[in-house]
Amino acid sequence: MEAAIFDLDGVIADVSGRIEKALRELGKENLKELSREDRRRFWEIFLNPELLELDKPRMDVIDYMRKIKDKGLRIIIVTGRTIKQKNETLKQLSSWGVPYDEIYFRMAGDLRKDSIYKREVVKLLLRRGYSIVEVWEDSDEVIRELRKLIPDAKIVKIES
Repeated sequence: MEAAIFDLDGVIADVSGRIEKALRELGKENLKELSREDRRRFWEIFLNPELLELDKPRMDVIDYMRKIKDKGLRIIIVTGRTIKQKNETLKQLSSWGVPYDEIYFRMAGDLRKDSIYKREVVKLLLRRGYSIVEVWEDSDEVIRELRKLIPDAKIVKIES
């Protein structure tokens, strides 16, 4: 089965509103200013399910997802969002008309780097018989990790 993998935050969803809100609450202007403690607090704020309403759909990506879904590709969303955000996320995706076949969330308390978490999900998908032909991602670190596993896949880097 051929599949395309899409990240959610920064790829399907423009999350700049959530980032700005979290930074404002911390009294900071950009992510580079955050101390280690600030980073922990930033992620608590950013991952608050109530703030998902600040996200905006990236319709260019969603339209492309529809196009490849119509051509028979399976669409798999691999997100760093936690299972605590599942209900709100599913509502959000539905309201935006995002097509997908599977979605993977982090378990509560999973603090691994995105690159490690997503690598493990892709390994699982490969073991299940998927042929990953495309990856849409906004993290250079995640892209580097996934290139090792699926070197022939088309990888699209989205600038957030």
